Amino acid sequence: MGLARDYQTTKAPRGIDLTEKNGKVFACLGVNGSGKNATIRILTGLSRLTAGSAMLNGHDIAKESLAAKKHYGRVPQQINLESERTVSKNPLVHG
Repeated sequence: MGLARDYQTTKAPRGIDLTEKNGKVFACLGVNGSGKNATIRILTGLSRLTAGSAMLNGHDIAKESLAAKKHYGRVPQQINLESERTVSKNPLVHG
């Protein structure tokens, strides 16, 4: 709740509050600079919050990131298949 991230000259996202039910798909759409990527990075434990809190399935992202990571899937915009991995290993890594 109140999810926010401050950068040197920018604040994005600015106080996001959202609740999603289990089993639902969440999509993040908006104009450039609105905080979409920063929000996803926070929710996936790749960036830290500046303010607020974030929970995934009852797990605080800041304190229990490994437990929280078990409850989401992420599909990046770019195709990030790694040539060193087999066809069957790539979905396991990215899933």
